[in-house]
Amino acid sequence: MLSLVVAVHEFGHFAAMRLVGVEVTELSIGFGPEIASARDAHGTRYSLRSLPLGGFTKPVSDDSPGSIKLADSWSLALIDAGGMLSSVILAFFLFWYCFTKVSAAPQGIAAHVERLPAPLRLPAAAFIASFGMWFYLPWYLLRGLLTRPTALLGQIAGPIGMLAPGNRPDAENTPFGSPDDLRGDTPFVALNRLIALMAVGLAGFNLLPLFPLDGGQLAALVAEHIGPKVLTAYIYGSIGAFALLILVIMVSDIRFAFRRRR
Repeated sequence: MLSLVVAVHEFGHFAAMRLVGVEVTELSIGFGPEIASARDAHGTRYSLRSLPLGGFTKPVSDDSPGSIKLADSWSLALIDAGGMLSSVILAFFLFWYCFTKVSAAPQGIAAHVERLPAPLRLPAAAFIASFGMWFYLPWYLLRGLLTRPTALLGQIAGPIGMLAPGNRPDAENTPFGSPDDLRGDTPFVALNRLIALMAVGLAGFNLLPLFPLDGGQLAALVAEHIGPKVLTAYIYGSIGAFALLILVIMVSDIRFAFRRRR
């Protein structure tokens, strides 16, 4: 599941690079030793690696035509946003499918769409669950990180907390409502909804204005136009905040792992 979500995210970056004329040398799913690879007519290498905890899209970065160094700011912004957009679009269609199969949306979302015509309620609910949650998550995480990092431990999770049965984070204060609202009526629906949650979670996490995330890359483009000192200060400050957030997620996952053993 995680590999699928990462693959869709990285394909978004890849498609955006191709769209703006930036050549791609490698599209990789996972890190570490290579398991398999192939090369297309454009010379792009597609690789599958042993650690499915992420991925990368590597552009040409020298001074030759097609290099990312020659791309303008708007092209770079599209490249940075491409991965998040592809993840959210995947989440939208999966949520729409799941809500259709159970003929209902989570209670936290249903209240926002109940006045719409019946045919529009479920796609609108899927839009809120995907695009709405995409924009909500960064604010939620930054607010928690700055005001109540201890309480945030019980409300976010990394791969262990997300996949551990019965160890889902508390979602009472999110647009999804309670974790019970995320259960489908069949295992297949529940699986698709979990993939959708992972996709929108990845997109929302990457929208955080913290370097080196996608949102941080977008913020760096703005800071660069303000001045080099602002850019330097932003990068160092956001890297520190990003490291703190990763520490919170790691501690949260360790708590979920030990709770599962009890």
